[in-house]
Amino acid sequence: MLKLNKIILPEKWVNGILLFWGIWFVCMLAFTKYATSMSIIGFGVLAFYQIVTHYQSPIWLHLKKWLGVNRISVGFFALTIIFWIVVFGFFNSENIQYWLSRVRIRLPFLALPIAFYWIPWNEKSRRIIVLLAIFLMFCSSTFVAIRYLLNFDEMNELLKRGSPIPVPMKDHIRYAQLQSFTLLSGIYWVFKDKNLSVFLKYFVWFCLGMIFFYIHLFAVRSGLLIMYTGLVVFAVLHLKKMSKAQLLMIIGLFFGTAFLAVKFIPSLEHKLGYMMWEYKEYKAGNPLNNSDSGRRISYEVGLKLYKEEPIFGVGPGDLDDKVKAIYSRDYPSVEQPKQPHNQFLHTLVCSGWVGLTIFCLMWMVLLIFAKRNQNTILITLIFATFASFLVESPLETARGTALIGFWLSFWLGEGISTERQFRPG
Repeated sequence: MLKLNKIILPEKWVNGILLFWGIWFVCMLAFTKYATSMSIIGFGVLAFYQIVTHYQSPIWLHLKKWLGVNRISVGFFALTIIFWIVVFGFFNSENIQYWLSRVRIRLPFLALPIAFYWIPWNEKSRRIIVLLAIFLMFCSSTFVAIRYLLNFDEMNELLKRGSPIPVPMKDHIRYAQLQSFTLLSGIYWVFKDKNLSVFLKYFVWFCLGMIFFYIHLFAVRSGLLIMYTGLVVFAVLHLKKMSKAQLLMIIGLFFGTAFLAVKFIPSLEHKLGYMMWEYKEYKAGNPLNNSDSGRRISYEVGLKLYKEEPIFGVGPGDLDDKVKAIYSRDYPSVEQPKQPHNQFLHTLVCSGWVGLTIFCLMWMVLLIFAKRNQNTILITLIFATFASFLVESPLETARGTALIGFWLSFWLGEGISTERQFRPG
């Protein structure tokens, strides 16, 4: 019998280490591409420690307890499916090297849900993480906005040509998604946390208001889609608590903000103008090697590959090679081949309709899990994630998986007492 519970650290120490890695992750996410992997490894090691020091063999009895019909563990386990779909893609992949890179990218969806199930976040730690994320995102976005204003003409010329405003992480799409997830998490927390001082509450609302403005100023369309989808879902989930006057005011704010933003924010006006021009060029038969045209072509390529292997897909390891082959054959003028810019289509091409069905069922399980636990922020972020899936493939990038994996795993246990999530055996 394996028994390691003599070396168990005090609970305060474990929570402190968890908080340290959470702070490290939040601080690094907006500024660097690689350092976030350190915190993910740290979360994984901490979860492994928690498992082996709190449970005795035979291990299968405890796995049965964890994976059994448990309304709490099922939600955490469902999120790991995003990792396992790619793992099982080994059986229909020939390019093992590329398959391994896909597995590595998806590791956050294995490490984070398990880590946060075995070591639940307490309210104090949640408050620190959310408030720190808001403050860092506010400071970072303010820096980008000041640089935009100091180089106003040059930046607007970039937008007119379809180029984005430069951001710290050098990935404007991920940056906009991080802004949106931080905004939605912050709004939820300010309404929930009754222990915030009056000064801190007003300061947080100011930061959130500025982040809301910055998302419009930076004019990343996927970021705007994610933000407004999340806000609409959040409002719908709280309809019962609203009066008719409040509902009408919110509807007015939505449409009024959209109108004023397009009318008075030059960056957004230029971005939309370029989008309309590029669409006209595409309809006229003059596709460009740029954002929207490349996205449409990537859809066509994805559908062609799906027809080759509709049941189990072409395999996550072979997708890149097959995409390049089709571009070389059918789109020789396109300089940069792109994989399908839609996460649902991407999953369909890699894993067939079998993989896509499992993928969609996993999200349904998460939504049911969130609804049963009245977890409105998790529901909001799931629909915001769906919005990103429609226009891009965020799970195919290291930062995208880290960002989505962290925030969804972070909020999985919201509203559930730590005693119900995990009780040492």
